Amino acid sequence: MINPLLRRAPIALVLAAFAVVLSVTVLNAVAAAQPEGPSLTVTSHTVADDDNVLVVRVSLDAAGAPIGGAPLGALSAVLDYDEAVLQQVSCASAARAVCNEVDGEIHFAGFNVNGFGDEDNFLEVEFVVLDRPAATDLALTVVTAADVRGSETAQVVASSGTVTFLAPVAATPSTGGINGEVLDRSGAGVFGAQVCAVSTTAEQACTVSNGLGAFLLDEVSVGDHTLVVSDPNEVLPTASIVVEVTEDRVTTGISVALVPVASEPETGPGDGSTGPDTEAAGPGQIVVHVRAADGGYAVFGAEVCATMPVIGTRACGFSDTSGVVELSELAVGNYELTAVDSAGRFDPATPVFVGLNPGQGVNAQLDLAVAGLGEPPEVLAFVDPSPQGEAAGLALTGVALAALTAASIARRRQTRRC
Repeated sequence: MINPLLRRAPIALVLAAFAVVLSVTVLNAVAAAQPEGPSLTVTSHTVADDDNVLVVRVSLDAAGAPIGGAPLGALSAVLDYDEAVLQQVSCASAARAVCNEVDGEIHFAGFNVNGFGDEDNFLEVEFVVLDRPAATDLALTVVTAADVRGSETAQVVASSGTVTFLAPVAATPSTGGINGEVLDRSGAGVFGAQVCAVSTTAEQACTVSNGLGAFLLDEVSVGDHTLVVSDPNEVLPTASIVVEVTEDRVTTGISVALVPVASEPETGPGDGSTGPDTEAAGPGQIVVHVRAADGGYAVFGAEVCATMPVIGTRACGFSDTSGVVELSELAVGNYELTAVDSAGRFDPATPVFVGLNPGQGVNAQLDLAVAGLGEPPEVLAFVDPSPQGEAAGLALTGVALAALTAASIARRRQTRRC
């Protein structure tokens, strides 16, 4: 008969073996859960465009025991950085450590008889930012580490950091505006004048005046500008004034007058003055004197038109024997004056721009240059400015017209007889 104790032996062996396996597993799990040793960590940083100072911190996690259960009591490490990017200003430690800067490296070492604890601010280094690349590394290495008994260990883990620089944000330039008007000598607005605001750095913003001579320049940089106003037809001289532009504001009340130079005649085109033999123009009226450029005598039969730019409203008439055209009942505004000789005796006149103000009239003069095609036909002979020449010219024109009429009647009678 088998002893009962022998029957229970295999069960005991199995239980013992299971206990051993369980103990080993638990011990391994506990060992794995514990840190391998202390660690030094450099915090990564992000630097904005307007940050010129960078503070780098090195923290120490002293959990665990490097050798034989003794705490970490001494270590020496090096922090590398790029001297082209950062310049070291100061170095300080809260854990009985000292540091020195040598050729782009921060050497620091510490010793504590009682062993180091967890130090979030084990070392603090202040830098001045010199350049701003996309990123730069702060490499950390541990030179030596020892427990309080002086035994060296390599179990201290060093984690480097990175400095990332944000891309600079382009500053939006401060701007303002200029609002004003361009006038001629009579005070009427000048249409189509070019207006440019030129800054001290030679940057310029340009526009043209509208039908009333008004202009607006937007998005002009802040500061002093020279406002240059010129006539694209080169009839009026260029003028310039200095205008100050302030941020987010429109500088108003700017008025620029384009006035002919003093050497020009006082009765220039569109100046509002009256001719020697014509009464002043009444309200809503433009009186135009059409004269030959070579000789100054009156031109008869030239078609003169006053056209409002952009709008297109037009009034036309023919010059009389005195070379005068009266265009009446005109609306207030700017007008372009043109003259064309349908007989071909003269070239078209250079357009003249005038402004008609409320309750006022305008007197202007248009000069026609001789076309140079020889003597005109007798029936279209132009009028001599003298009284006798004017009468003779009219008589000659009347005779020619009578002759043409008689010839036409004779042809009709002959046709009826046939």
